Amino acid sequence: MVEKFDAIVIGSGTGGAGCAAILASKGLKTLLLEKNNVLGGRCTSYVKEVDGEEWIIDKYVHYFCRCEKGPFGKILKEAGEPDAIKWFHPTFENPPLGYLENKPVGAPLPPFLQPQNMKEIQDATGATDEEMAGLLKVFDAIFSTTRRKSHKLDDMTFDAWIKSHLENPKLILMFHTLCVMMNVHLPFDIQYKGKTYKGSSAGDAIRNLSKWFKAGNTGYPLGGSIAISNGFAEVVQKCGGVVLTNSRVININVDDYNKVVELDDNTQYEAPIVISNVGIKETVLKLVGANKFPEDYVEYVKNLIYSEGGRDYGVVSLKIAVDKPLIDAPVILAIPQNLTFKEILDFKARDEVPDRPGLYYITIPSNMDPSLAPPEKQLINAIGPCAINSKHLDDWIEYNLAAVEKYIPGVREHKIFMDVAVGDNIAEWTGRFESDMVGIAQSVGQVGENRPKPETPIEGLYIASADTGQLGIGTELSAQSGFDTAKLVLKYVEAHKEKVKPIKQ
Repeated sequence: MVEKFDAIVIGSGTGGAGCAAILASKGLKTLLLEKNNVLGGRCTSYVKEVDGEEWIIDKYVHYFCRCEKGPFGKILKEAGEPDAIKWFHPTFENPPLGYLENKPVGAPLPPFLQPQNMKEIQDATGATDEEMAGLLKVFDAIFSTTRRKSHKLDDMTFDAWIKSHLENPKLILMFHTLCVMMNVHLPFDIQYKGKTYKGSSAGDAIRNLSKWFKAGNTGYPLGGSIAISNGFAEVVQKCGGVVLTNSRVININVDDYNKVVELDDNTQYEAPIVISNVGIKETVLKLVGANKFPEDYVEYVKNLIYSEGGRDYGVVSLKIAVDKPLIDAPVILAIPQNLTFKEILDFKARDEVPDRPGLYYITIPSNMDPSLAPPEKQLINAIGPCAINSKHLDDWIEYNLAAVEKYIPGVREHKIFMDVAVGDNIAEWTGRFESDMVGIAQSVGQVGENRPKPETPIEGLYIASADTGQLGIGTELSAQSGFDTAKLVLKYVEAHKEKVKPIKQ
């Protein structure tokens, strides 16, 4: 007999799990399905035991922009469980560290940006007083541009916008770096295998930078990145919902109003409402099938472009366990000064390790939550450039390890172990068609009114993921979609009481 639910959510990334938490809290009998053995999608962690000691390690590299002041907090507040996720926040006494190449510039982002940091940035970039005045005008534009005005910039690349304000190439590279960090998408158009890929949208980037800067609330969840989806899932279960891992969905049958979700072990579940956190392309073209949708919608979905990760801008992540604390800071951002993103694309295309440093982003999770590493030991998680499907992966690993050692001396000498994850195998974990890191790109032509919507042409079928997130950075983009989708579902349920009759739990 097929078990019935009011709503089935497929995928437990921040969007799926967040959406499920709200629906369950509002009385819908909710089922949350996850194909992997842990929750979280890209935003997850794993446990590793070495010599009888446990390490909790993020599968990828995460640090969060708004935490409880952003969509994570909105979801939990809506679900009536505002404290289900606990957060670490950096302080002025121990802020994130910034470097321009080898030169320290303090914490170069609000709320930690101080007047002395501007002098350090000027010294590191060689900018003139006039150029630094231009930098301040950029910050002012980010803070003051209204959302309505920002949409007028949706069809301009971030590269074009920043160059309309700045001429100093090193200052421009600073903002290119922020754009890539936020959207995991290049700020300018590129040609790849004969096809043009549009750069990140200026309007979207400005909206996201503004939210990030104004919140002044960066941080990290206690328990590791997995704590976000775990927190949402606990709300689901507390409200009577069901959470299942190792449950891979292979088909969504939409022939009837009550949809049937089928797993790879032939188990079936039924519900009038199905929310997919898997992704819009994967849902439409694989789980449901293109023949179930209007042809123009299918063509639109097929033409959507993913963010970077498995196409041309590859990365490698090093998870390094060391036998003693080597650094106090929670995060390090090292911005290149002599290697542009276009130049590094050329190195990657040739599968050749660069001859100068690129972008490095290093989190020290155990400084934010000591329980993630054994006592008196430290966990370091770094991400840097790497060619896609490299034949010289060891060379790229060494290149990145040497960079980490430059900012955290002694890391090689005190290393207990090092796990390596390359960006081009993300699809093996996510089940998506490409190894994208943040879903459908926030690029020109794919933001604002052109962004995919959570609703699909099939009644009762929704997409809650970064693909349909209207505003946000990375995991917060997905969580915002989860929040928005839950609101749409609840509105639909209220308007169709004759069709959707919540099951008594």
